[in-house]
Amino acid sequence: MDIARFFVRELSIPSAGLTAACVFSLFLLRPLDCNARDWSFDAQQYAALVDADSPQTITPGTRIGLDNWQRYRNFLPVGVQALFSHTYQWAIPGGPDAEMVVGPTVAISQPYKYRRDTEQYAGRVKLIKNAGGHIAIGGYVAGLPFPDLRHDDPELVYKLIYDAYFHYHPFVLHYRQRALVFDTYLNRTDTAVSAVEFRLNHVSDEGYPISDPLAPADIFFTSNMTIEAPEQTKYTVNLLIYYDAPDRVQDIYTYIPSLRRSVRRSSAARCSPILGTDVVQDDIYPRPVLLDQFSYKVLGHKKLLFQTNLDPRLLSDERSYNLGTTPGWPKPILGTWELRKVWLIEERTLPSNTDYCYGTRVSYLDPDQFVVAQQDLYHRNLKFSKIFQTGFAPGPLDDGHGSVLMQANVRSMTIDLINNHATASLQLTQGRVNGEVPQKYRDVQVWALPAGLSQMNP
Repeated sequence: MDIARFFVRELSIPSAGLTAACVFSLFLLRPLDCNARDWSFDAQQYAALVDADSPQTITPGTRIGLDNWQRYRNFLPVGVQALFSHTYQWAIPGGPDAEMVVGPTVAISQPYKYRRDTEQYAGRVKLIKNAGGHIAIGGYVAGLPFPDLRHDDPELVYKLIYDAYFHYHPFVLHYRQRALVFDTYLNRTDTAVSAVEFRLNHVSDEGYPISDPLAPADIFFTSNMTIEAPEQTKYTVNLLIYYDAPDRVQDIYTYIPSLRRSVRRSSAARCSPILGTDVVQDDIYPRPVLLDQFSYKVLGHKKLLFQTNLDPRLLSDERSYNLGTTPGWPKPILGTWELRKVWLIEERTLPSNTDYCYGTRVSYLDPDQFVVAQQDLYHRNLKFSKIFQTGFAPGPLDDGHGSVLMQANVRSMTIDLINNHATASLQLTQGRVNGEVPQKYRDVQVWALPAGLSQMNP
């Protein structure tokens, strides 16, 4: 018997608007509002969020949950509000394990060498109009390109997107992650991944040259993700290469072990999943600045709740998360939520960019180290499509100056609201930086370039 018809006939549920998610929620006894409308992009929702300079605040120790979230909604990112609303299958449940416990805000400084490079080189950086009439960056050497940001600056959005592209990253970072992928019916697949990331140009680390002499001069950043498990996909590799010119589309390579060769993907692969997860290639930062494909706008400077000081020892423990309701939503044991002053940037897809997967993207940019704490992703019809959120557990850089790397250890969740899929990423090992990285992972020729993919030995 058709399951939807059974519930309509036997339980007298109105048939109009009955979706698979609504039906499934009945099995789970989850209070999904099946009559609620899907959320669409609304600039007013973002404007209503608490401004960064507002005296409004939340007292540390406050617990925010299903019964009182409306009182604090303007301190919550829009995507988190959508999950609290119970409009979708994935929803933040009631109970103490799903509550957001507010803690004091702890500032995170830029790494020492990156700060010194900012002081030395930022004065040389300019925004210039290129041959295509777009705003490009010129004169960048190292450090933060534009440290002085003013709300009334007509070029503010360009300074923010270039600051995000060139945010601090160590020369080499290695970590291991576990991706838990859920479908509509909570069927789950597990994938273990080893990640090696290189910043090959504009390096701001003690003891390292600004540009790596063994790497091509036009490559800025690379990300190598290699599957360790399950066995049937072991050694499959996703390699992303970002270029020194931010207006150049990233290259995507996939190494297929059964064929013993790598395949260079087309630019359309930007919308393809990474290693079977709900994260697509273009969800990853740094994001190229493609002014001929997107328009950019600052939606505001806001004071919102995010997690930036998690307990790294608990990141890999499944018991730290609510996996059956909103996969990846953290329990209070993992850490508190802090009021962070973040920039909101909208990236709207231009009509000429017909084959792109999203209609618009809103990024929440934390200026302490210019990392993205959340993305709200909207379909081309501007219906809410996905929520991609990250929590951080900073790790030491061991540079002799007490510097920390905000993104050394992370937890992330990707919630697909349209297809009712979700991915929770749990970090298995704490991030190792530069000299702490095992020697075999420091080989740029093997781990950062396409020619080395067949030589890897994870």
